[in-house]
Parts: sequence; C-alpha cells; structure tokens
Amino acid sequence: MKYKMNYTIILLILSTMLNVSNVQSTTSKTIYTAVFLNQKSHMKLLSIWNKTIPNINSNLGHLYAAHMTLQFAPTQEEVDALPTGMKASVYPFIWASDLETCEGVQVFSPSFKSNNTFSHVTVSTGVNTGAVCTNDLLANVYNKSKKVYSGTFQERFQLDGCVDTFPPSGKCEEFLKG
Repeated sequence: MKYKMNYTIILLILSTMLNVSNVQSTTSKTIYTAVFLNQKSHMKLLSIWNKTIPNINSNLGHLYAAHMTLQFAPTQEEVDALPTGMKASVYPFIWASDLETCEGVQVFSPSFKSNNTFSHVTVSTGVNTGAVCTNDLLANVYNKSKKVYSGTFQERFQLDGCVDTFPPSGKCEEFLKG
C-alpha cells in the first residue's frame, strides 16, 4: 500500500509539472500581428474617407490607414501559428473622428478576428497620440459620446491585405506594393 501511495504522489507531481510546462509560453520579438493593407487599399481608404467625410481632414498629423491589428504582443507560439503571407480582406462600415486626436474605421473581416474590442483601421492621429486611440474612439461611438463624429459608409467596399507580423516577416512584401 505504501508503494502504491508513493507511486500515485509521483504521478501527480509529474502531471502537475507537465501541465505547468504546457501553460508557459515563450516571448516573441513580434510587436503585433495584423492584416496589412496593400498600397492600393491604403489609397482607396483615404480617397473614400475624403469623399464620404469632406469636412473632416483625413490627416490629423500622423497618417496611418495601414493595417487591422490582430494581436498586440503575441507569444512565439501565436506567431508560429499565424498564416503569414495569407491574403485577407476587410470591409469598413463605420467611420469616426474626434477632429483632433483620432480617426478610424471599424471593419469586418470574414477571415480573421482581431483581439481588439472593435476590429478597426486607424486612419490618422494627432502628433502626440498613439494609434491605439481607435479602440476608445469606437467605444465612444457606441456610448453615444457628443465629442465624437461618426457615420456609416454609404456603399460597401473592400480593402485587401496580407497577414503578417511587425516587424515584417517579408512574406507580404510584393503583395503590399500592389
């Protein structure tokens, strides 16, 4: 009986150690993963923004209109599982601006879900504002804040991109030029 109990304790300890090692994840040098828009889609978004919202400048100081973040600070395992180089499309449907610090569009992607509360593409920010402002901007749209101007795009349009990491892996380089 004594041996059976010791054997059981050893198995429990080993099992716990294995479970702990499975929970640990390695850090990554990747800052974020995203669907990066190609040059044509970047220009398309800015053009449609300026036609749809003519009284709101599409450049508050820092112009982006470059990507939909999938995940900030991913683990190495998450980066390894990412289908880098895969083409993907996003569809903007709501625009928003506070006229001073942040502008962006909420997007839908049939292929990927962003870890952000609202999947989006930041269009531009003020010179002292980071691109993460679009999360709060869109939250203010849904909270009906009076400090935010927003609306929907009259027609549906598609923006094309490529799934990659930042810093870039190089797997989307040619596609992004198009």
